[in-house]
Amino acid sequence: MVFLPDTPVKTAPLPDTYVAARAALAECTKVDECKDWADRMEAMASYARQAADEDLFKMARRIQGRAVKRCGELLKEYQSKGGRPPSKNGKGGETGTPRGTGSQKQAAKSAGMSKKQEVRARRVAVIPDDQFEEMIESDDPPSVTALAEAGKKALTSPKPEGFKEATSFIGALRELDEFCNDHRPELIASGLRDREKIVAVGRIRDVTSWLGDLVSIMEE
Repeated sequence: MVFLPDTPVKTAPLPDTYVAARAALAECTKVDECKDWADRMEAMASYARQAADEDLFKMARRIQGRAVKRCGELLKEYQSKGGRPPSKNGKGGETGTPRGTGSQKQAAKSAGMSKKQEVRARRVAVIPDDQFEEMIESDDPPSVTALAEAGKKALTSPKPEGFKEATSFIGALRELDEFCNDHRPELIASGLRDREKIVAVGRIRDVTSWLGDLVSIMEE
């Protein structure tokens, strides 16, 4: 859900549940909408603190942090030059900022973000997921400033061996997952010649075995 611009903080509709808010933000594809979530939750947290409503304050802080992180994740999709990578189906991304045009700076500006907000969002986005979850779900959810500081430390910390390869793997895995979700196995099988099927089956088995080893290592 998106808050109406003129809705007073005291009467602004809250998400049905915190879980619903998390899900909505995870699926959000527009920087300006994520920024709106963050701005509204910042105001809501301020109101909750004044009203001594601890539960509301914590929820607002958590949603704000997640909204800022999602902003940063979306901004990372934009290249420093050349803009956001084009989608497979050629459709645009941001409203007013089609995929393939603009830069991170332009995308943030078009979403109404200040330079400070842009920097914070990009820093929060690099916090490892497990660390972010531990921080945001703690009994004392951190402010965006504290999250950004944690992201700054993550940026300057030494990268583990295999970091570059692991990053490439995550991107390839995401693309494969999206492809599989969009195409039925029967369709792919029907389009392969007999020789291609033999080669494909062999490679699939090799990949399946490799992925099985990877899962075992990560679960140790």
